[in-house]
Amino acid sequence: IAWDEVRSAIRTAAAKAIDRAILFGDATGGLPSSFGSGIVAEALAAGAFTVVGTNVDRADDYAAAAEALAEVGYDVSAFLARNAEMWKIKRLRDGDNRPLFGDLGTYGLSLVEVKNGAWDSSEATAIAGDWQQLVVGIRKDMEWMMSREAPLFSPTGTLIYAPFQQDGELMRFCMRLGYEVIDPIKNLTGGREFPFHVVLPSGYSA
Repeated sequence: IAWDEVRSAIRTAAAKAIDRAILFGDATGGLPSSFGSGIVAEALAAGAFTVVGTNVDRADDYAAAAEALAEVGYDVSAFLARNAEMWKIKRLRDGDNRPLFGDLGTYGLSLVEVKNGAWDSSEATAIAGDWQQLVVGIRKDMEWMMSREAPLFSPTGTLIYAPFQQDGELMRFCMRLGYEVIDPIKNLTGGREFPFHVVLPSGYSA
């Protein structure tokens, strides 16, 4: 039972680290310089962003993000968003206080909330995109090793845990991967266009 819990914790930690690295880049300072800056930063650099509150309402902000991608030749397959964002959509009301719609399914789109703790709500509210244009490659599959002797140090060199002295055991977990955003030349513009558009938090200064 304990090992099942450990494996579950490893999967959760790995998913959080991978999602955070690909979406937001080097947030913890542990990525190699060759790793990309993250989808959000790349979208900002490409000018592909909409700030919440720019349009009529939140739903219109999402529609504006999808429209911007459609104008350069991409079909939005889904929105990726912070946890609880769907409820923001469901709470929208018209002038008579009636719900506007249940969810983004009204547009034929899906909104997937990131629930593993990887999402940084201060950096983005949602990401619209053609997710088929994101490719993740695994260079080294998941592996781990156990040790009762190797000490654990912080990045600054402070001893955190000494398993031999403290009668414990450490597990080292490792995998190597990378990602690439495909941006083929689009017929509508004749150039390369970034396939993602970020919806930024209200008041965000890009």
